[in-house]
Amino acid sequence: MNDRLRLSRLVMPVAAVAALVATVAFGARVQAANGGMTVRYVHVFTVNDAPAGAWDVYLGASRISGPFWPGAHTHPGAEYGVILTGQGARWNTGSGLTTVPEGGAFNTSPGIVHEGGNTSDADALQLNTHILSAGGAFNVPAVPLPADAPKATGKQTVMYRVKFPMATHPANPFKMTMEVLDFAAGSQVPSHVPPGAMLGVVVDGRLTVTQNGTTKTYDTGQGIQVDAGTSVSMAPADGQPASVVVTAIAQ
Repeated sequence: MNDRLRLSRLVMPVAAVAALVATVAFGARVQAANGGMTVRYVHVFTVNDAPAGAWDVYLGASRISGPFWPGAHTHPGAEYGVILTGQGARWNTGSGLTTVPEGGAFNTSPGIVHEGGNTSDADALQLNTHILSAGGAFNVPAVPLPADAPKATGKQTVMYRVKFPMATHPANPFKMTMEVLDFAAGSQVPSHVPPGAMLGVVVDGRLTVTQNGTTKTYDTGQGIQVDAGTSVSMAPADGQPASVVVTAIAQ
């Protein structure tokens, strides 16, 4: 498995994708939805620290083999995430170390020196949404390294990281939902206009999406961007189920 960070591409084998889909159901709040689509997991954030100007939004998932720390760094924007399985850990300059339980969520604002890791011996599975200033680096190592920062150690496997440019977007504060959606075989979500932008990554199967009359099928690992005000319908391809990790940004 390639542990390097990649953009717009899945970096784990299909079996590992299936493992991701299987494990996100730990605390699922399953809800019936239109046409046979269900919400397996959902968490709603109120975002009040997104940067001004155009954004690069990154959707990512990683498996963290503990104990692990990546080294202290900052982002040119805000980081939001949830721990799907296991126990995560966060270190922020000025506030020290905290743990994030299974099902817990976290947020780190722009420019704060921090680390996200795992202090346990068991693996943790983490979903992230980074809302960053367009055109900048994904992260910047902290120089000098804070004396009390955890030292980089261990292993993190980036399962996917997909970049979505957003030239227009809502102003702070706004609601952002991170969720996992399951599409049953033969199901269909009929054409509708979502209340904001929708960004997604297919993590199992294939999904056919029609936006304003244009249809495209997305394979496992590919990113889907639906801009605000767009009419969209969705259905799993090939008569097989499909699952998608979604970040929805309300206007």
